[in-house]
Amino acid sequence: MDSSKFDDITRSLATGTSRRKMLKGLLAGAAGIVGLSRVAPTSAAQITKTCAAGGKENRALGESCNDKNCCSTSAHQVCEKVSATGAYRCECDLNSGFISCGGQCVSTNCSNGGTLNTTTCVCESSCPASAPESCNGQCFAACPTGTTRDQTTCSCECDSGTVACNGTCVTPCSGDQVLNATCDGCVCPSGTEACPANSTTCVRPCATGLVRQADCTCGCGSGTQLCNGTCVSTTCASGQTFNATTCGCSCASGEVFCGGRCVNPATICTGQHNKIFNVECCNLGVNPCQNPGQPSGKCKA
Repeated sequence: MDSSKFDDITRSLATGTSRRKMLKGLLAGAAGIVGLSRVAPTSAAQITKTCAAGGKENRALGESCNDKNCCSTSAHQVCEKVSATGAYRCECDLNSGFISCGGQCVSTNCSNGGTLNTTTCVCESSCPASAPESCNGQCFAACPTGTTRDQTTCSCECDSGTVACNGTCVTPCSGDQVLNATCDGCVCPSGTEACPANSTTCVRPCATGLVRQADCTCGCGSGTQLCNGTCVSTTCASGQTFNATTCGCSCASGEVFCGGRCVNPATICTGQHNKIFNVECCNLGVNPCQNPGQPSGKCKA
């Protein structure tokens, strides 16, 4: 307490100021002094907790921490005291030159005399005109027109909406098509064909015997039908019909195909005196109704 403050208190006592009023003033002053000591800044970078034996580095940047729940040292973090209340949390290791940028700890020690760009969180160099583009602390020649330097790989990549082809950035093909060998046109990949014609949809060729249908599926040609995996003709001789089970033509039940027609052996010779059905004559295309007793192999009308 300075001398002037002491003189004021002495005069107050001398003039009869109540002790209660004076005590109230002194208490208020003491509270102010205590308040100042609580908000006084501390050097957080110098007040850290060490991870105890058996402690786990399971705390992320900005999370609370202690000697058991530690910060990730591999991510260049330390457990620092951040307020006079004794609170600790994971912060970047400033003493090692790491600061928080983009949600992670990055080094401010850039190589080649570069400086850290706190917007992109990467080191940038002061590059010469011959190599004006900076990436990861190195200088590169300008990328060709239509390309942009990738700040992760530092390579020149085609601009959005284009693809690389034989060292040139071109517009990619649409649909199923791919660029041809000279990169100046689009074609279907090898082993496929466009359907519908002149479209960008590519399909595999039809199997042998099948033809492309209007809806781009594979099927049998006109006058044929897929039966047991093979296209067969559905055109039958007079009197026969196509049988989808046998994949061939056949006569109606009880009939046989002889001489190019379907006949009923039980009725074909009805009304012809002493004549019976002869399948051999029928197959030769002549009258199937023959007199009995004819020499074998002889067909007569």
